[in-house]
Amino acid sequence: MKEIIIELLNKLNNEDGATYLVGGSVIHYLLNRETNDLDFATTLNNEVLIKLFPDAIIGDFGSLKVEYLGYHIDITHLRSDLSIDKGYPKYELTNDIKLDSLRRDFTINAIYLNKDLEFIDYVSGLNDFDNKIIDVIGDINIISDDPIRILRAIRFMITYDFKLSDNLENYIKNNINLINNIKEHKLLKEIDKIKHLDYLKYNDYLINLGLDLSKY
Repeated sequence: MKEIIIELLNKLNNEDGATYLVGGSVIHYLLNRETNDLDFATTLNNEVLIKLFPDAIIGDFGSLKVEYLGYHIDITHLRSDLSIDKGYPKYELTNDIKLDSLRRDFTINAIYLNKDLEFIDYVSGLNDFDNKIIDVIGDINIISDDPIRILRAIRFMITYDFKLSDNLENYIKNNINLINNIKEHKLLKEIDKIKHLDYLKYNDYLINLGLDLSKY
């Protein structure tokens, strides 16, 4: 996997702009775990990207989805979210990696890896990674803007065997009913992802949070 990441970072960094590995891909990189899903954030425009990957498909938020040597690649332009309405952000594109990091949900998801294999971190994501903590970026109330983040936090906790920060844990306990505001198909899709993990050892903890997966 590391060789593919290096190859793609070299391919996606040129005179037209810069590209970074980001999100869960960086966490897997740090944990030395394999994954077939690689996410990149870029300043390259889609015209340049499509020249590099003619078979790419344009997905949500203008991202490019590419199948490359058995890997599922997602390349999204750096952006700054202006607001979120029912889980759908209004945003503007940016070339500022810090602005892109601040609009992300959890600190560990806002660590970037550049072409020189150096980490860029504006939100103490590396510190939370070292302490195996999942915490939000900024105000805890970003959860209410997009309640799917409750389930994402739980999924990341189980996937990486991390812990929720005290702040995040208490918020979820007190606001678990927010998941009722998630559209059913999105809710069930995220629940299904959790159920495909080794979640049973966390079952008592999840019930204590107010989430009984047996209901789904």
